[in-house]
Amino acid sequence: MAQEGCTDLICAGFMDSSYHMILNESNINKLVSTFKLSDFSNTSNIFNYDIKSLNGNVITADLLDDLNTVGAYSGKTPDGMFVSFVSDNSVNQLILFDVNGKKGPNVAGRDIFYITVTNNIITPYFSLPYLKFVGLDLDGDLINQESITKIVKDGCSQTGSGRDPSQPLIYCLERIIIDGWEMKY
Repeated sequence: MAQEGCTDLICAGFMDSSYHMILNESNINKLVSTFKLSDFSNTSNIFNYDIKSLNGNVITADLLDDLNTVGAYSGKTPDGMFVSFVSDNSVNQLILFDVNGKKGPNVAGRDIFYITVTNNIITPYFSLPYLKFVGLDLDGDLINQESITKIVKDGCSQTGSGRDPSQPLIYCLERIIIDGWEMKY
């Protein structure tokens, strides 16, 4: 039960002490009410349009299969943003959003992104707070700010070395922040 005046996600009852989203009927109703969501359902069917990767390939089917496999609750805000809350009972508590709904460009990394709820903080998926939370050694020889920036810039590009064309969903919001809130890709 949420306490009066809660300001964090655990106190409000949206997450358990391990920071896993609790998507029960009460919390779903809170999400719908708080974000004034319409067309809210327990699927990702709101994303029923072509979503492309930065290289132009359509990735919609694979993305929707992934979301529907782990469980997603999706809806639309009054200003047209599409949002999908994804809870897969791991450390990855994700929110997928399309900032302008079906309006173009509908490109992963341009107007469609993942964010994560990590340690009671909403942050880009591949960010320092997230990496610290999952226990990666950021002071080690292999993982430091320079290598993270390289990974993010490579993953958020048309020619990135990653095999998964949906990588811009993961990396591009952090790249925008690294690049001073500009899309330099």
